[in-house]
Order: sequence, then C-alpha cells, then structure tokens
Amino acid sequence: MTSPFAPYSNLTVVFQMPTGLQTTNMTGNPSLEVEPLVCMAYVLRENLRRQQRQTPLGAGAELSEIRLEGHWIVPLQAPQNLAPEQAGEAYMWRVDSGFTLPQNGFTTLSEYETFVESNRDRVTAEGRFIIAASPPNPFGVAAILGDAFQGYLITKTLWADEL
Repeated sequence: MTSPFAPYSNLTVVFQMPTGLQTTNMTGNPSLEVEPLVCMAYVLRENLRRQQRQTPLGAGAELSEIRLEGHWIVPLQAPQNLAPEQAGEAYMWRVDSGFTLPQNGFTTLSEYETFVESNRDRVTAEGRFIIAASPPNPFGVAAILGDAFQGYLITKTLWADEL
C-alpha cells in the first residue's frame, strides 16, 4: 500500500541499521554489522520556517538545526530497531514542476546515490537527521498515512567558503 503523501515526499534519510550480526573490526574490537536503509518521508512544510535555530561555530561557520515533523512514506512503518536519537544522512528535496521522488522508494543504495547525484539541483538542504522519540498515533491511521515522526535536521554552513 502506498501513502497518499507519497507524491509529496520531500525528505530522504539513510540510516545505518544493525543486522544483529557481530564482527571484529580492524583493531580487533567487536562491533555490530550494519546495512543501509534508505527511508523517504513527507515533512510538513509549515514547520520548516518556525522551528529553526542557528548556532555560531566561529570562524565563518554555523550549524542550523531545523525541527521536522512528518510521516514516513517508505517504509510506511518505522523499523522497530530505529532508536530515538539515531542519526542518518539526509537530503531535503524541492518537489515541484513535475519532479517527485520515486513513490516506491529505492531498491539499492547505489540506485539512491545515482538519483542524488543526477538531481543535486533539487536538494534544498543536506545534513544529519536525528530521529526523536515519537509516540504512536492513537487513532490507528499509521497503516494508511505512514508512521508519524519528529526529528532534527542539522546542517553546517561555512560562510567563509561562500565568499
């Protein structure tokens, strides 16, 4: 089933999800194996301008933190092992003039990366997305609309590089 918000998807996030398998890294320490999960979401646009905060970093740079709310599109239900405060690489997209994200998502990470590179002019922001704890919808509409979520998109602006 596809969400009615699918044509309006304007956020993609790649989370590194644990597979449950353990491996040994190059230094001999145990670590969990992860695999990329490309998620798509519809972010409610009216929140973008009101919920923004800049933090100066000095030397011509600042961090912008934008609070986002919306619904997951692909997958419709957030993975159970997606933990609050888990971070992923994110892109905000300008969807207009007939441009939309694929309604069924991306089947591979390389397909997603190719899409990003060929449509970079449609990216409005990129950075780290940090998922916040989101209570389940008490009305049971998540199966149709997609799970609701909240989180923060953190972007870095280097003003000195822009001059």
